[in-house]
Parts: sequence; C-alpha cells; structure tokens
Amino acid sequence: MCYTKKNFNLKKYFIYGFILLFLCSGGTFVYGSDALPEFKDTKSKVEATLTAYRIMSIKDMISASKHVMTASAHAKMLTTFELIDHDIRSVCFIDFFNTAIPLVSEGKGGGGINALYSPFQDVIMLIQTDNIEEFARIENFCFLSGNVFREEIVKENTFPESIFPKNIPLTIALMKQYTATEECFKSFSQKEENISKMEAKSAANFKYVVNNMVMRNRCALSLIHDHQEKAYDALFKIQATLRAGIAEDFNKKVQDGPFHAMVDSYSQLPAQIKSSMSLSHFLATNERVLYAFCSKLLPQFIAIFTVNPDNFDGQWTFEWMDITASKKLYNIWLQDSK
Repeated sequence: MCYTKKNFNLKKYFIYGFILLFLCSGGTFVYGSDALPEFKDTKSKVEATLTAYRIMSIKDMISASKHVMTASAHAKMLTTFELIDHDIRSVCFIDFFNTAIPLVSEGKGGGGINALYSPFQDVIMLIQTDNIEEFARIENFCFLSGNVFREEIVKENTFPESIFPKNIPLTIALMKQYTATEECFKSFSQKEENISKMEAKSAANFKYVVNNMVMRNRCALSLIHDHQEKAYDALFKIQATLRAGIAEDFNKKVQDGPFHAMVDSYSQLPAQIKSSMSLSHFLATNERVLYAFCSKLLPQFIAIFTVNPDNFDGQWTFEWMDITASKKLYNIWLQDSK
C-alpha cells in the first residue's frame, strides 16, 4: 500500500492557519485594502480557526484559548486545565495539540460542531463554534476519550491500541481508531445542533482522558528514565533521516522489501512537512523498539519505525501514512488480512 492522499492542498492550510494566527495575535491584515480577509465559506473559516488554535495551543494553551474562545469558554478551559496534576498538565495538553487533527462538520456549511482528535491519545475535543466574526470563535468545548465518544465498552485500567497495540501494528491501530472516530463524528455532527449532549459524558468520564494522557507521558519518559541510552541515540539518527527525507540516503538505512517503496513515496512530500516531523510515541520491548513521528505542521502525516533492540546499528522498518485517508487504507488492510 502507498499511504498517500491525492490532491492534498498544502497551500490552503498555510493560508488559513497563518491568517488566523495573525488575526488572533491582534495584527492588521492588509491586501490591497484595509479590509480583513473573507473566507469563501464557513467550512474554510472553521478549518482556519482549528488550525490556528491548535498551533497556538502548542506554545501556550491558556493564551490561545483567550484569543480564540468566548469569555465563558475560556473560563471553562481554565477549569479543565486544573483537572490534571500540576506537574504534568502542560505536557499532557501539549501532546494533545501536537497530535490533534481537525474534524470539520460537513453539515450546514461546516458550522456548529467540530473537533480536534488525537489518534495517538485517542482523545477528542468536541468544539462548538459561533461563526459570526471574521474567524469562527469557539464558544464551547468538551474532552472525551475515544472509547466514550464512540460508545464502546469502557474497561477500567485499559488503554487504547494506539498506546499499546495488541496483535496488530501501530499503523493499523491508528487507522482503525481514526476511521471509527471520524464516522462517529460525522454522525454526531449531522444529528446534533450543539455539544450539550456530550458535556455530561465528558464530566463523568474525564478520568479516561487523563489516563490516556498520563500513560502517553510515561511512554515518552521511559526513553529517558529506563536506561534506554542506545534507543535515545538512535532516535536522533532516525529523526535526522526522516526530516531530510532524501530517498538515496534513507533507503540505505531501511530493510529490504516494501520499505523502499515507502521511502520513495515519503521523499516526495513537501519539505515543510518532512522537516516538521517530531517524535510522537515510543515503545520498547524485548523484541523491538518502536518510534512514531507526526508532523507538527500537519499531524495527519505519521511515520513509524521499528529497530532491533539487539542491534541499534542495524536497518530499520519504516511506514508512513496520511491518516485522513484511513477509511480506504484500513479497508484494504482488512481485505488483505483475510
């Protein structure tokens, strides 16, 4: 399989994101006149808000909410921030925004109910926008774990397969969760006019959001604290190769087989995406060491490596994908695995 998405409009995301970042920071936008930019449709406006809000929140979540949210939603965010232990709350939310992908309602011009979803955390932030001003201001939100949002059976002391894959590759676990979450979001956003139905579920089950966030943090810290010096050194070699994305050099470092085709297609991605690839997950077992990366610019682009823990100088396995194409890719995998 070649994990690509045709006709991806990178320019569109740059334009929407940077316009909103500029507006939210108090700038004055001038393009032939003193008028503020007009978005072609509500969906474009919402995409811009979600993109800007996500990027701003990586740097300062509280400042971002102050700029992009209504006063009541900002006050709610301050309260939500306090629900996680002081020592790790910033790291947990930065991880969410680093890996979150916008989901925009297809109903009623893209207004109303939207979301940011982190497939790595399996946490979704449902977002209500008012769409009245130059940008789609956020007027309400709530966080839910993916299993609660998808109305799956929730078990205590268990974690999503995107954190600990069970009998399937991490690539497939991520696609499986993203596909199911996207389908549930489409159904919910088409039926409901606001997110109030989910707020009670969010309050009653927020501990599952916290559990996922905290466990992700522990996985990341294990790279530093669990005597993983060789794995830590290997990380920088892998990351440098990934960010450069030069097929000739990259292919020398991966195992024979389908991984070369993956390298060749990955090398064709825009340099801005490749250079923004950053570590998003780490797992170490006796059989393998796994590194997952996503683009800080567009987190839908994900790359996954595995390394033999007995030979960190050996060749790697490598896969990458645009997870927004998950529905098609996951169905192909299901057919191939029969």
